Amino acid sequence: MISTLALRLSGVLAALFLFFASPSASASFLGEKTAGIKAGYSTKTETPIAGIFFQFRPFRHFRIAPSVQYSFRHHGTDALLLDVDCHFPLLPGSRFNVYPIAGVNFSSWSDHKDDRDVSNRASRIGLNAGAGVDIKPTSTLRLFAEGNYFFVKNYGSAIISVGMGYCF
Repeated sequence: MISTLALRLSGVLAALFLFFASPSASASFLGEKTAGIKAGYSTKTETPIAGIFFQFRPFRHFRIAPSVQYSFRHHGTDALLLDVDCHFPLLPGSRFNVYPIAGVNFSSWSDHKDDRDVSNRASRIGLNAGAGVDIKPTSTLRLFAEGNYFFVKNYGSAIISVGMGYCF
């Protein structure tokens, strides 16, 4: 019974690996890299955010996307956000794509008194979850819109962002 369950589980894992790692008929996107800028809105600080990102796509349905963002000060609170997200493109090879997002986040939150100095700094590690859409109007330009929620102790926040990047 246990060996049958282990055999089925290994078959499911092998099928998932082949699904995510297999190239499509048009595999020109494999190994694609994108670097660019992004901007958006944070619900925690109720202010704009700005940042830079990099994306690398080693597999058909998988893209790793580290980014650095800054949430501007409002009511004495600002933040630096470092993310490493994984995107799972559902329509690989097409100009339009939809993708779920999952990842980890390191954030450094600063609370300022009288806008003079940092009176309290909190560094947190959390998780990200969300979804996005992107479009490639040309072979070297990617435009996207994303919605994420950062699950961070005492600083959970939704972030809606848009961006553009150069694909190479």
